[in-house]
Amino acid sequence: MIPFLAGLLFGFVSAIPVAGPVSALVLARSMAGRYAGARGIALGVGGAEALYATAAWWGTGELLVRYPLVADASRGITGVVLLGLGLAFALGWPKPAAPGDDGGSGFWGGVLLGFGLALLNPTFLATWSVAATAVLSSGWGSPGYESALAFGLGAGLGSGGWFSCVPSLVRRARGRLSPRLIAHGSRGTGWVLMGLAAFIIGSLVWG
Repeated sequence: MIPFLAGLLFGFVSAIPVAGPVSALVLARSMAGRYAGARGIALGVGGAEALYATAAWWGTGELLVRYPLVADASRGITGVVLLGLGLAFALGWPKPAAPGDDGGSGFWGGVLLGFGLALLNPTFLATWSVAATAVLSSGWGSPGYESALAFGLGAGLGSGGWFSCVPSLVRRARGRLSPRLIAHGSRGTGWVLMGLAAFIIGSLVWG
């Protein structure tokens, strides 16, 4: 039970910062009224983080140390994906949903996008390796597949739970915002994503 609760707490708290690409994507989809797509991204990210947290509990964080090319390749792909998404948002995609439409057809696309984006980010493995080490060293859990699965399940529910809250929060506030402000916010998110992509690609080229 303790590994599950530890994963749940860490997953929820670590997802709250708004500076990451996942937060930007969920926020942009939500501001466009594509709530189902935003929740799909949340589900996909939660699934990927659950896998990373489970793997970290088993000690596979050494993968990044032993095979640095894996991390570099993943970061490069992530940078290209974020660049494309940022450009699309900056050009006005996705289009705002019609009144009464929550963009339900984009749910599974959101799941694939969130899962793929999180899975291609090796820093999640490093982050969860630190978290797993902290829990194990504190004596709050023991090695083994049952504890690993419990920790991973908690991590996925915690992370996905926070990101799932964002569409609901935006939906409540969206009625008070003008369409023009929403459009500017979505395009601004695109520029943020392109900035993150430039940082990631630049760190590979000049790092």
